[in-house]
Amino acid sequence: AVDVVTDNSYLYTGVNNGLSISDISDPANPKIISVLENLGNVRRLALCHEGKALAAASRENGVFIIDIQDPQNPRVLSRIDTLELASGLFASGPYLFIASRYYGITISAALKLRYFVPRLNPMR
Repeated sequence: AVDVVTDNSYLYTGVNNGLSISDISDPANPKIISVLENLGNVRRLALCHEGKALAAASRENGVFIIDIQDPQNPRVLSRIDTLELASGLFASGPYLFIASRYYGITISAALKLRYFVPRLNPMR
């Protein structure tokens, strides 16, 4: 495992070439409920879109945005290209801060995803 984040119900773990999601409702007996592969060299994870999506920094593959509303069936929504190896992430409100080794920080408006994936921003 390279990085982990939790929403207190599920544990999201960056693993070799992908993402593992575990149900931690019983912390003494965590259960892996899904694995999403072919994400490349995942280094950092960040919950975004009010916990409805997860960003995964994948070095040479940029950043993947993953729909986690159904933790048993995560799916890649999009990929953000980066100038260099995406090695760090931080999500705050509608923004993703993406760190690269040599080019510093890139700020991406994660909020734009709602225009491409309506189910992340349901109408009230």
